[in-house]
Amino acid sequence: MSRGLSAAFLIAAAAFGQTAPQTLTLPQAVAIALQNHPRIAAAQNLEQAAGQRVVEARAPYYPVLSAEVTGSQANPLSRIGAGSLATSALFNRQGDGLMASQLITDSGRTKNLVASSSLQAQAASQSTQAARYDVTLGVNRAYYGVLQAQALVRVAEETVKTR
Repeated sequence: MSRGLSAAFLIAAAAFGQTAPQTLTLPQAVAIALQNHPRIAAAQNLEQAAGQRVVEARAPYYPVLSAEVTGSQANPLSRIGAGSLATSALFNRQGDGLMASQLITDSGRTKNLVASSSLQAQAASQSTQAARYDVTLGVNRAYYGVLQAQALVRVAEETVKTR
């Protein structure tokens, strides 16, 4: 029942709200479809993800720096403490360290991974463009299909008029 009521409301709003029907040109329809189509948005997201994989593949070229701090406080007159430093006698203690590492040689592995990731990013870019072309083709087909249907209705109306 609510569907019928909402449909009637929409029809009434359309009838009273507009005096002349708005026409949609083909460039407008294509622009709206390219802006709002979920397939294009998904392809763009995949393209951005592929671009980030190139950045990830380049990561071994840069130094890695890591730090660690651990500490333990002994409870008075007990043998149980906290932390990863273990000794038989419990004392308050702290341990920290800093480590830096840099890849010196990898026999071209990183270079090849970067090249492969770059090619995959280019392929994702071309997939995005293909999605745009596919959506544009679908809009063109729909647009010209509507024009064909309108022409068929006009011919049918004129045929009825002449009879």
